[in-house]
Amino acid sequence: MMDARTCFILRVTELCISTPNSYY
Repeated sequence: MMDARTCFILRVTELCISTPNSYY
């Protein structure tokens, strides 16, 4: 089981890796 914060961070990280232009 993971914390909601951890899950959120991992999801954001995945999105950043997938589409860095959207965040940077």
